[in-house]
Amino acid sequence: MAAAPLACRPPASQSASPTASPRADGLQRMKQSGTMRVGYLEWEPCVYRPDGAGEFIGIFVDMTKEIAQTLNLKIEWVKTDLASFTKDLVDGKMDFCVGPTFMTLPRATRVQFTQAVAYIGNSGVVRRGSVLAPRTWDALAQPGIKIAVLRGQAMDTYAKRAFPKADLLVLPGDDLEAPLDAASNGRADIGLSNTVTVLRYLEKDSNVEAVFVGTDEQMDILPICWSTAPGDDALLRFLDSTISYFKSTGRLKTLQANYPIKLLYDTPPLHAE
Repeated sequence: MAAAPLACRPPASQSASPTASPRADGLQRMKQSGTMRVGYLEWEPCVYRPDGAGEFIGIFVDMTKEIAQTLNLKIEWVKTDLASFTKDLVDGKMDFCVGPTFMTLPRATRVQFTQAVAYIGNSGVVRRGSVLAPRTWDALAQPGIKIAVLRGQAMDTYAKRAFPKADLLVLPGDDLEAPLDAASNGRADIGLSNTVTVLRYLEKDSNVEAVFVGTDEQMDILPICWSTAPGDDALLRFLDSTISYFKSTGRLKTLQANYPIKLLYDTPPLHAE
């Protein structure tokens, strides 16, 4: 059955767009070439392969396939990572990126972000029985505490700003569990990552326990957005319209029901000072 047309257009203010001169129309390029090049990072439940091979599945994969069906396009999946997806967009290696990636202010100066598809906070793990059992984020702002973060990930930026006295272990690569592994094997006192990754990690590693996982404890609750190169305004508007369509028609809720890990699709409560 053909997918319904994607027509709703949200207010332009819902998207983050860096100042840039107009760029070649990515939407027109995709139509002319018959292919849309979609950047991705493997992360359940958005884009992943259950056995590490074969066809991609996930909420964002399902959304992308409906877009391709509507436009009668083929999909070319382009692997990227947190440290380089903005450069890959600017260099024209992909038409748009579904990530999943957080929208942060530094990233928004380099690429354009759509409205939020979902929201996720950040949490941490410590070794069971560790002398470090933080109950507030301020407890991490002490000298000598080694905090593991992933280079380019939201907690990398946040930790440098919020915990200047801490000893940061900034890990390379695109493995979101790497900081958690560092806490588990004793290389760090605490490993920070997004809350979905933290909760999934607990299922396979009994050596650690989670901290800051409550709704009112998570830090840096950030929007997960799709992104385009700066200046590609027509494609950005189309993707915003697409996301509005999936939300308002209930398609996003239907797709989410196919996956056990649930995302937050409404704006979370603001934290009181």
